[in-house]
Parts: sequence; structure tokens; C-alpha cells
Amino acid sequence: MTKESDFYQVYEVFSRRGNKAPMQHQFSLLAPNREMAMMMAQENFMRREDVVDIWVVKQSDIRKMTSEERQSITKRLDNKEYRT
Repeated sequence: MTKESDFYQVYEVFSRRGNKAPMQHQFSLLAPNREMAMMMAQENFMRREDVVDIWVVKQSDIRKMTSEERQSITKRLDNKEYRT
């Protein structure tokens, strides 16, 4: 028997309002699978907003930077020794 928390997954919804507009994060939702997540995103968002594209991504598939990667980039961006 699966727990309800194992059944639903978190999906992030992104949309674009025009062909040249950037994708923007809109909201998160819980769904049992990709198809249901897309259907829920369309029902809850696209009928209210004019959009040309929508992306639905499983939250666990999104990779964020580690603290080590963040520190490495910060060091590179803060390197202004050439200004002295």
C-alpha cells in the first residue's frame, strides 16, 4: 500500500505570454503523473491567462547549484583585482 505522499509529486509550471517573451515560473502543483500535471496546469492557468506556451517540470528533475558551485561562481564574479 503506497502512502499518499508517495503517490503525488510536485511539478513546477512555467509559461510564456508571447513568442519573444521569456519563460516565467507561475506556480507549483501536486499531481500523480506528467499528463495529469499538464492537464491541471492548463485548467488552472491557461484559461485565465493568454499564453503561447506552457512547461510542466517535475520538481525533482530541476537541479540547483550546490553551495560549493555557488561559492566558486561568487569568487569568479568578485575578482576585480584588475581594477587596482
